[in-house]
Amino acid sequence: MCEFMKGLELKVYPLAVLMVCLLLNQLIVWVLPLHTDIVLLEKLWPGLLICGLGLPAIGVWQFNRVATTVDPSQPNKSQQLVTHGLYAHTRNPMYLGFLLLLLAQVCWLGQLAALTGCVVFVVYIQLFQINPEQRLLKQMFGEQYNQYCQRVRPWL
Repeated sequence: MCEFMKGLELKVYPLAVLMVCLLLNQLIVWVLPLHTDIVLLEKLWPGLLICGLGLPAIGVWQFNRVATTVDPSQPNKSQQLVTHGLYAHTRNPMYLGFLLLLLAQVCWLGQLAALTGCVVFVVYIQLFQINPEQRLLKQMFGEQYNQYCQRVRPWL
């Protein structure tokens, strides 16, 4: 990986990435107004919104319960590996929640072109947040983290 890309690792807060992707979706809709008449999309966005807000909130709460860091720029300050609750089903419920918020926006806008923001979010978060976090957690927690990764998928 080039030095510039390496320099992005753990530098941009995932919430900022989410905001940029939400704005990107809005820009795409403004530039390419191609409304999709898929009735199901109109019905999905409230549930996606609720889940998208709930998953990160519960994830933060679970981190706080065991007094470990929720700062995504410093996973090396983790005091404990959280593997219960939501983390027994997905290793990244906060990032999954952010993706659900983007999907809620796509459904609300009724434009499949806005899926671009979802793709940008997943690629960026995987490369510059999740992969570096995993490397650090593997160094810190060793075999315990390896076993956790074998049991639980990174997204779903």
